[in-house]
Amino acid sequence: MQAHRDFCARYARALRGGSRLYPSGTAFAETKEHIGGYYLFEAADLDEALVIAKAVPCPYGWVELRPVMPGSEYRPA
Repeated sequence: MQAHRDFCARYARALRGGSRLYPSGTAFAETKEHIGGYYLFEAADLDEALVIAKAVPCPYGWVELRPVMPGSEYRPA
């Protein structure tokens, strides 16, 4: 967990959210992948996004980088 705290401190300016997730067995869809959590961050371009994604602590798996679809963000009233 310390590695995640360090990551959050280092990239605090870019982070917009994130959370740990329950194990895949609690999901409503069958999947072979196990997603432990996610980070939502904002980057100026793909190069910056790759730098941040490569820094995500993930010693037992991999990181998937996906863009957010424009206009799909939830903004509470």
